[in-house]
Amino acid sequence: MTANDDTTASATANGRAPSRLARKLGTRDAVVVGLGSMIGAGVFSAIGPAARAAGNAMVVSLLIAGVLAYCNATSSAGPGGLPRGRKQPADIDHPGRRDRAQRRPGRLRPQARFALQWRSMKGGGEIPGVRWAAVLIIAGLGHGCGSQPPGDDLRPQYAVGFVTADLSTGSPWASLRITYGAGDVPMDVVDMFAAKVRMTAWPQGNNVDAAFSNSTSAGGQLTGGGQIQAYGLIDVRPDDSLPRAAWYAISIADLPTGSYVLDNGDLVVFADGSRGIRISPAHGPVVASVLWCDKGGSETAVYVRFSESVTGSGGAVALDVAGTGVTCALGAEAITETQFICTGAAITPQFSVQIGDSITAQFSGTPMAATTLPSSAMQMAARPDGCVVFKPLSTD
Repeated sequence: MTANDDTTASATANGRAPSRLARKLGTRDAVVVGLGSMIGAGVFSAIGPAARAAGNAMVVSLLIAGVLAYCNATSSAGPGGLPRGRKQPADIDHPGRRDRAQRRPGRLRPQARFALQWRSMKGGGEIPGVRWAAVLIIAGLGHGCGSQPPGDDLRPQYAVGFVTADLSTGSPWASLRITYGAGDVPMDVVDMFAAKVRMTAWPQGNNVDAAFSNSTSAGGQLTGGGQIQAYGLIDVRPDDSLPRAAWYAISIADLPTGSYVLDNGDLVVFADGSRGIRISPAHGPVVASVLWCDKGGSETAVYVRFSESVTGSGGAVALDVAGTGVTCALGAEAITETQFICTGAAITPQFSVQIGDSITAQFSGTPMAATTLPSSAMQMAARPDGCVVFKPLSTD
C-alpha cells in the first residue's frame, strides 16, 4: 500500500471524502484567463480589422464587446464559481443528459451551443430575463458570425489608383482605376467614386467644369492559366471651354470606409490634404520629378524625369549637388528621363537641376522652357522601394 493509499484509507475511516484538487474555475480565474487572452493576442491582432469593420460605430462596438466579454467571463466561471448559498444544479452531471448533449452539438452553431450550456449551468439565476436575453444575443451573433470571414479580415477593399502620372503634359485627360481584389467592380460603384473626384485650376484651386467617362472591365481567366483583373475606369478631362495650356489638379477625397488610394509616393499632396495629380493638355514639357535611389556603397542613382517624351535632351540637363566631395557623372539618357550617378551624396541632399533651351516635346514640338529648379521648391516623399522622390511645386 502506498502513502497515497494510506491517506485515502484514513480519510475514509474518519468519514471524510478523500482530498483532491477542486475542479472549478472561479470568476476571478475566468477574468484573469480572459484578460490574458485579450491582452496577449487580441490587442495586437484584432484592433485593426475591428476598427476597419466597425467604422463610425467603433464606440458602440466596443460597448457591445464589453457586454459580451462580461457574459463570457461570468459564464466561464462555471459550477465551481457559483455565488455562496447557490447549489450546483443536480442534473448537470446526469449521465442521460450528458449523453444527449454529446449527441446534439453538431446541430448547433458553437455560439448557440455555448449559450444554451451557459443557461443550463446557471440554472435560472436571480435575473432570468437578463440571462435569457444574453442567451438570445449570443445565439443570434452565432448565426450571423457563421457567414463572416475569419479573425484576420481577408476581405478585399476597393483601391483607387491614378493611371496618369503627376505633372503630365500633352495629356487631354486623367484616368483613375478602381479594383476590388479579384472581384468585379459594379458600374454603380464606379459612379460613386467618380462623384468624389474633383478637378480644380492649379495652383489657383478654384473648381472648374470637367467631363467624365466611366466604364468597367470584367476579369477572366487566361488560356495559359493567368488571371485578368477586373477594374472600373474613370476618365476625367477639362471642359472644352477651358484653356488647354493651363494646369489642372485632379484629386479624390472623402473615400467611403473600406477603400483607399494607392500611392507609392508618386502623388502630390495638395493644400487641403487631398492627394492626386496635375495635368496640362497643351503646356510645354517640364521636369515632372527627380528620383534619388541608393545603389549601395557611396553611389546614388538620380533620375530627372520629364512630363512627356522629349527630344534634344542630350547634354541639356545638368545636376548640381551641394556637399563636400560629391561628384555626379552623366549616366543614361532617354526620351523620358536623364540619369546621373553621384558618389558621396546623401539620399536627401540639397541640389538643383538646370534645363537647357534645346529640349522640345517629341509629338507636339512644344519647347521646354530653360530653367533652374532647386530642391527647396519641391515636395519630397519616400517610396516603398527605398527611393526618395522630389516633385516640383511650380512649373513656371
